[in-house]
Amino acid sequence: MAHAGVLDVLDEEGIPIDYIAGCSSGAIIAASYACGTLRNLKRELVDTLSRKELFSMLGPSENTSGFFTLDKARERLKRYVQGNLEDVKPQLAFVTVDVETGEQIAISMGDMLNAIIASCSLPGLFETIKWGNRNLVDGGLLNIVPSDVVRTMGADIVIAVDIAASRYVFAESTLKIIEWLIRFIKFTDFPYSVGKRIVNWLKAFLIKGNYFQFYSQSDFIDESEKLPSIIHVMAKVIEISRWRQQHVIPFESLSDFILEPKVKHFERTDFSLMRQSYLEGRRAAKAAVPQIVKMIEDIKLGKRVPLPGNYTRDTLMGDLNSGFQKL
Repeated sequence: MAHAGVLDVLDEEGIPIDYIAGCSSGAIIAASYACGTLRNLKRELVDTLSRKELFSMLGPSENTSGFFTLDKARERLKRYVQGNLEDVKPQLAFVTVDVETGEQIAISMGDMLNAIIASCSLPGLFETIKWGNRNLVDGGLLNIVPSDVVRTMGADIVIAVDIAASRYVFAESTLKIIEWLIRFIKFTDFPYSVGKRIVNWLKAFLIKGNYFQFYSQSDFIDESEKLPSIIHVMAKVIEISRWRQQHVIPFESLSDFILEPKVKHFERTDFSLMRQSYLEGRRAAKAAVPQIVKMIEDIKLGKRVPLPGNYTRDTLMGDLNSGFQKL
C-alpha cells in the first residue's frame, strides 16, 4: 500500500513513470498499476481483505520444493492482472532468483501472473516456480529494492522505495535458524508429511485462533518421502545469501532518490494499517517531488546529472550487466 501511495503522488504531479521493477508485494502493485486496476485493488486491500482470507489463499503444495502453493493467490489476482508483461506500459520487470545458480533473473516478458507468483515465492515456504529450465524464487533473496534493474532497463532517474525492515528477505539471524533446521532434518530423517502438518498448524495459529482444516487426502505425500527438495532449496538459500554480501551492489549506490515510508515497524499482516501505509507512501513521495522535478528539468535542459555512487554510465552498466540476467 505504501508503494501505491508513491505511484499515486507521482501520477498526480505529472512525473512520468517509464519503468517499474519490483519483487514480492511490489510486483503485485506494479502489475495492477500498469493494468489500470490499482484503484480497485486498493479498495479491496483497505476495505475487505482480512488475515484469515489472506492465509486461506495458501494452498498445500503437491511437491516437495515448498510447503505451500500460491495457485489460489494466482486465481485471486486475475481480478486485477491479466496478459503479458510486454503488452503494458510502463515497462515492467519482476525480480526473481534462480535458486540453482544464484543468478538474479528479471522477468520482463511473458505471462504477468506467473512472473508475479515467481517473484513472491519465498523459498522453503512456497514451492519454486518453473520458468523454462529455471527454478525461480522470491527476488528479495538477493535484491529487495531493485534499482539496478531499472538502471539496466534504461531509466535516467531512479526513484527507489524502501519499505522493508531488513535488507533481504532472510536476515542473518534467520539464516542461522535455517542452517540449524537443515542439520536437524538431516540428522533425524524428519518425514515430509509430518513437517507439512506442523506448518499447517502454524498457519492456523497465525490466524489467531481460527483452527480450521486445510487438509485433503491428496495433501500428503507418501510417509517414506523425506525433504530432499526443501533441504536442497534452503541449502542454496544459505549459499546465495553468503555470496550476496560480497557481490551485490547496494541499491543506495544506484538510486537518485530513496523514499522510505515510515512503515518498517508495521506488522506485515495487520490489515488495520493499510490506509496508514498508503498515506505514509504519499507523504514520502510528496516530500521528494520538488527535487525530482528539478532533476527532470535539468535533464531536459541538457545538464549532466551525475550518477549516484560515483559511477560513470559505462562503469555502472558494465558492473550491472556482468551479474544480470533478463527473461
